[in-house]
Amino acid sequence: MRGTAELIFTGDELLRGDIVNTNQAYLGERLLELGVFTTHAVSVTDDREAISRAIVSALLRRPDVLILSGGLGPTEDDLTREAVSDAFGLPLVMHQELLDAIGKRFLLLGMHMGDSNRKQALIPQGAEAIAIVGTAPGFWFEDGETLLAALPGVPRELEQMWEGTLAPLVSERLGLRDPDGEPAVRKLRLHGIGESTLADVLKEI
Repeated sequence: MRGTAELIFTGDELLRGDIVNTNQAYLGERLLELGVFTTHAVSVTDDREAISRAIVSALLRRPDVLILSGGLGPTEDDLTREAVSDAFGLPLVMHQELLDAIGKRFLLLGMHMGDSNRKQALIPQGAEAIAIVGTAPGFWFEDGETLLAALPGVPRELEQMWEGTLAPLVSERLGLRDPDGEPAVRKLRLHGIGESTLADVLKEI
């Protein structure tokens, strides 16, 4: 392995079991393909302080990559921006270009943009925005040796932001393979051999 990652997923719906966290499986697999092993993954309730504590706890272990998923929507329980702001002591900054992009997205959808959507154009000071796929921009920045990124919880949006922005960024920052090249890890799926027998075989490797 050439790097480590930690994942934080926000959302009461994950903890209640209302939905299955497919984002964890997706990100874990995509990171492993780059040679980055996920050492911790945690789901956190929609609580600003709880999310902030999870971020601080992860940073103490200094992962190469820390990815947050969810909490970037317009409602009162979407608190990832605020939690990141608290964890790093960074103010949230309104970006007019993001607000304009969100407004255009609503126009394309033939929908009215409410005042609550304005907060989706807020990102921590010094962070780089990740272009919107739905109506929620992601963002990323570096804290020492850790690359932190916040992505939406909607799987389609998360996957597009990973493929379009974050995978190339992780590869570049960690000096990993070209994300379009050969995978760093290959999986072998075996059958017809017992686990203990296989373990004996692998001792020699």
